Amino acid sequence: METLRRNFTSIPPLAFATARATDEQTRAAFDALDGDGDGLLSREEVDSYLDKMGYGTDERARFFARTDADADGALTYEEFKLGWTFISTFSIANHTEGEVVRKPGAVRGMDLVIEKSSGCTIMICDHSSQVLIDGLDDCRVLIGPCAGSVFARRCTNCTIAVATRQLRTRGCERCTFHLYCATEPVIEASMAVQFAPFNASYPQLKKHFVDAALEPTANLWWAVYDFNEAEGVAEGVLYCWSGYAGCGG
Repeated sequence: METLRRNFTSIPPLAFATARATDEQTRAAFDALDGDGDGLLSREEVDSYLDKMGYGTDERARFFARTDADADGALTYEEFKLGWTFISTFSIANHTEGEVVRKPGAVRGMDLVIEKSSGCTIMICDHSSQVLIDGLDDCRVLIGPCAGSVFARRCTNCTIAVATRQLRTRGCERCTFHLYCATEPVIEASMAVQFAPFNASYPQLKKHFVDAALEPTANLWWAVYDFNEAEGVAEGVLYCWSGYAGCGG
């Protein structure tokens, strides 16, 4: 019980930013951002807190602009409550422009969901436990070392650099995966997908391989198994060495 309590108290308030959040959880997050306790969130307070929690500059600015309904330069509790799901720590959804970043230390080995976004760049520069990527279109994505599995589903026209123990795709079309995978990647009901070695970088990437218990030199990116082919031959899969510049180190 004590271990569970310690783990629970370490969860950041913004992890509860979902449609199912209680008023208590929403208020706790609001109070965490309200540095001076005046009941309003200034742009500086929001920017400072989100920066400390590992969010990128572009996402911080877009959150404030879209949430400040009356454009008075401060967020009330009601404004925050209506818009805070946009900055959920572990659920990235409904982005249609710009960049979303989770810097080292933001995810801390937890599960992550990335979904329902288009035309944006998403960079997870931290290690995770497992990741679901669902319903992305025309996105560039970087997933730092994942100790478990990454499942990419219903993604189209995306470039995804991912380091993981296990990769599975389903219903993906015209996507390129720059991949580190400790086991054979598996594709199912996917068309016109390309695979190449993982070649992204960011600060602390080597440490995150260690944190995820992955050996960087043991990469089976090329051993793709097509679940729909009885022979295990991945028809329609192209192996390439094309470059990726999604995240600089």
